[in-house]
Amino acid sequence: MTYENLLNMLEYRRGHKLDEWRMFCDWILTLPYGSLLKEGVGNEQS
Repeated sequence: MTYENLLNMLEYRRGHKLDEWRMFCDWILTLPYGSLLKEGVGNEQS
């Protein structure tokens, strides 16, 4: 799994109603370079 995949999951699942998805998103942000993923969420990418 790549950071690009994680970024997509984070974008689409961050506000999900299931606790499991929210916990997974929180875990993604604890990974190395997780702060970069947090900055990338919501930004338009070309």
